[in-house]
Amino acid sequence: MRVEMLLLIIGAGLSAVSQLLLKISANRNSADGAGEASGAAAKAPLMQRFRAQYLNPFVIGGYALLLVAMVIPLYALKFIDMKYAAIIESLGYVFIMVLSAAVLRERITRRLVAGIALIVAGVIVFGSHIIM
Repeated sequence: MRVEMLLLIIGAGLSAVSQLLLKISANRNSADGAGEASGAAAKAPLMQRFRAQYLNPFVIGGYALLLVAMVIPLYALKFIDMKYAAIIESLGYVFIMVLSAAVLRERITRRLVAGIALIVAGVIVFGSHIIM
């Protein structure tokens, strides 16, 4: 496998991890009531609520990883055609499904599996000649 392909896969994986971190932060904020207009969280000062929602380690880490996940494929695109990059980047959906099921315990439905199977089939059909 070429290094550029590996960089694209790493970028897609990092993007999935960044989305996972942002989802964890959103789930924590909604459980704490930080995103609600009522309750104890609403009585906290505005800057305290802002820090709790947007300046926590999950959000900062998520956006930092997203930045890295965007820069890595840009570097790889110097050496590879965009049509191949689009094929590899679609693997991000697979990574997101696996991570959300493993970490967030989200349910994987038949419809989701069918969609992911179509994505993987597309990657195999359209990308098999570039991966090997």
